[in-house]
Amino acid sequence: MVSVTRNGYNICFTLAMYDFIDRAKDDSMLDVTFSKEWNNHVSMIIDTCDVVMLLHYTVHFVIDWNIGIGKNVNKSADFIPNEQWYECP
Repeated sequence: MVSVTRNGYNICFTLAMYDFIDRAKDDSMLDVTFSKEWNNHVSMIIDTCDVVMLLHYTVHFVIDWNIGIGKNVNKSADFIPNEQWYECP
């Protein structure tokens, strides 16, 4: 499971809105799905051997599409506090 945050905010839902999964499958042949298994936050599910490739692809995708955290992002569900991020399941 991979969660992607930027400045403490989960951007997985934003990636989904940009058709990230379809593009990752087409461009990098990665088998990626989204899940809400971890504390009801959107995360990506991928085979362990593909995590590094997914991370590189995600960084390039975020840069190419200029995905950031807007001023209107204030939903508590989008923010992952450090206590929650580091807690044991």
